[in-house]
Amino acid sequence: MIESGRGRRIAILIGTNEYSKLDKLEFAESDVREMGDVLLNPDICGFDEVTELINKNKEEVSQQIEKVFKNAKKDDQVLIYFSGHGKPSYKFDLCLLFKDTDPESLLSTSLKFDYINECKEQSACKRVVVILDCCYSGTAGMKGDYLEETLSTYSGSGTILLTSTGETGSNIAKEDQELKHGVFTSYLIKGLKDWAADYDNDGIITVDDLYRYTFNETTTKGLQRPQIKGSYEGKVILGRNL
Repeated sequence: MIESGRGRRIAILIGTNEYSKLDKLEFAESDVREMGDVLLNPDICGFDEVTELINKNKEEVSQQIEKVFKNAKKDDQVLIYFSGHGKPSYKFDLCLLFKDTDPESLLSTSLKFDYINECKEQSACKRVVVILDCCYSGTAGMKGDYLEETLSTYSGSGTILLTSTGETGSNIAKEDQELKHGVFTSYLIKGLKDWAADYDNDGIITVDDLYRYTFNETTTKGLQRPQIKGSYEGKVILGRNL
């Protein structure tokens, strides 16, 4: 599944259902497991290495992210996926929340989104995809203008960012009892697994193809408005039907 002359494709998938001081989620952990199956499937994505971090704390997640980026080579591709709660700090920096996160000690018990960017900056890897399925609103003061500011700081060269919500409409990322997944993740998986995102039937699904599919599905049903940001050259391929 690796393109000629390309390096390894490595993914870190993070998901938490059980929160000690926050509302529990139902499907974040199953989001991770099924996403992992799709990424490892040689007939769909064929990733070389997928690490599933389910129900972990901040230290475990941050150490794994730093390790992967430090070991990644120039031609490797790294994918970071997160399904769980998100909350802004007092400076409106997005924080990713874990099982032991305490909202009263947010900075010390959550992971700032910018941490991923810092790890990427010290890495030789030039192809990074970050996918976030988490809430940006429903918390203190998080509005579209703050979201734009948060995401704009991450639009570095060679990085693509997909988010379950955007600058317009609701900033709440939803789970769905019928889909048995987060809404955004459900369509990410369907777009890859069923090849629904391969609009031109060329046997290739790029990040842009997948975003187009998830955006059309979620907005048509009036659920969410996913967003894509980033700066990169050429096509970043996620799926290839050999």
